Amino acid sequence: MLFTLFKLVSLIRLVCSSELELKNILFENYKPDIIPDNTVQIKLGLAIRSLNNINQIDGTISSNVWLRHWWNDKNLKWNETKWNISKISAHTNHELDRSIWTPDILIYNTAEKPMDELLKTNVMVYSNGDIIWSRPGMLRTSCVVDLENFPFDTQTCSYKFGSWLYDKSQIDISNVDNPIDLTNYQSNQEWSIINSEHYIEEKVYKCCTETFQSTFYKITIKRKYGYYVLNIILPTFATSTLMIICLLIPWDSGERISYAVTVMLSIIVFLLILSENLPKTETKPLLSKMLIGLVFFALFIVYSTVFIGIMHYYTKKNSKVAKSIISILDKYNLSCKRKNSEPDSDSIDSTISEEEIHKKDCDNLAIIVERLFTSVFFVIFAIYCIVMFSLRP
Repeated sequence: MLFTLFKLVSLIRLVCSSELELKNILFENYKPDIIPDNTVQIKLGLAIRSLNNINQIDGTISSNVWLRHWWNDKNLKWNETKWNISKISAHTNHELDRSIWTPDILIYNTAEKPMDELLKTNVMVYSNGDIIWSRPGMLRTSCVVDLENFPFDTQTCSYKFGSWLYDKSQIDISNVDNPIDLTNYQSNQEWSIINSEHYIEEKVYKCCTETFQSTFYKITIKRKYGYYVLNIILPTFATSTLMIICLLIPWDSGERISYAVTVMLSIIVFLLILSENLPKTETKPLLSKMLIGLVFFALFIVYSTVFIGIMHYYTKKNSKVAKSIISILDKYNLSCKRKNSEPDSDSIDSTISEEEIHKKDCDNLAIIVERLFTSVFFVIFAIYCIVMFSLRP
């Protein structure tokens, strides 16, 4: 038992000493600031671990990613059979000893310092010179958010990577077979990834004559709208149905106007809650259209209630306003006055005054107008609800 343990320790020491000797030889004349070949073939891949925060107000997306690089450095080759070592690790931080050359791949559409949150981890170097470098960390990138169909919207966000210094003749960028790796993706509570795509772009910038390459990784995400349906849409439309009940309250109870105003203010509260979660742009989100329409319906109820109340009140009080309304209606043949309202001498109602006849008929007219408002409102409100929900993508 002791002999086996001693043999294992000796083997470990031998391997460590061999790796140390190999590194001393490899890095003796190695220059980490010199590109290892005239043209280095760089393969890139992006593994998305999670979407931590999608800020639609700032137009940014924060992601937990692993940025992967593959390339070959001909200056870091050795005979695997001779050394009995298939791979070694090396530093990428040039402030440390035995660091290697690494491509200056940066993210172009960053919303903060480029690559500041990605760790400069060690690389794995194989005997044939192949190098694998995986950089874990957070990326905060800009993402233009289109909220026209909010909260039933679908967004497309991209990550643009490329070399800042080297052009295509020095670094040739390509993607691996599986450029966007979602194997270890942790689902987001508000968004789900429904599609991904990638492509290489070549562009000549105004500053330079060389052609620079960049690779795009695009993800299409769809909002999970259950929260907005449960907490805003259903309560708001349920509250708006109380407007119909408002029209059924007797006008002389004195509660109709206060009830109508309360319903309108309740809908405005939901609109204020929504505005806190939206950017201040000219875009008209679908949910905002829904709530604004309900606010106007509530205003219509308030105005119609006031108008009908005025009709009842001023005809009940024998005032100049009542007489003016009666005269205007008579002038345009919208008469509150009965066609055969002339009192009959033999009739029991012959003692009823002309003004009382006017008042009674105007009360009847107010009731007719009220019923007309109720019918028109119900039809328009039903059509509005159908149209709004049909606009959902």
